[in-house]
Amino acid sequence: MAKTLSTQSIIDKEKVPKGALKKLKRIVENYETLEEEFDDLEEVNMEVIKEGSFSFLKIDFLADNLDDFPTVETISKFVKKLFAKAGIK
Repeated sequence: MAKTLSTQSIIDKEKVPKGALKKLKRIVENYETLEEEFDDLEEVNMEVIKEGSFSFLKIDFLADNLDDFPTVETISKFVKKLFAKAGIK
C-alpha cells in the first residue's frame, strides 16, 4: 500500500513579483521530468492553491516504502529551485 508524504510552502502574494505565481503554476502544471532524487517514488503531485492573500505550493510524494521518500533537505532544495525558476525569493 502506498504511503504519502505531503509538504506545503506558504507564499505571501504581496511579497512576490507580479506574474511570479502564474509562472509557478505553469511550471508545476508542466513539470513532467522528476529530479533524480525522486526516482524511487511512485508519484509526485504538485499544485498551487490560492487562498486569500496567500498561496500555497502543495507537493504530495507517494512511495511504497518509507525509505523511498526524499529527505527534508532534498525537498527544501527542490522547492527553492521551483521558486527560483518562477522568480520567487
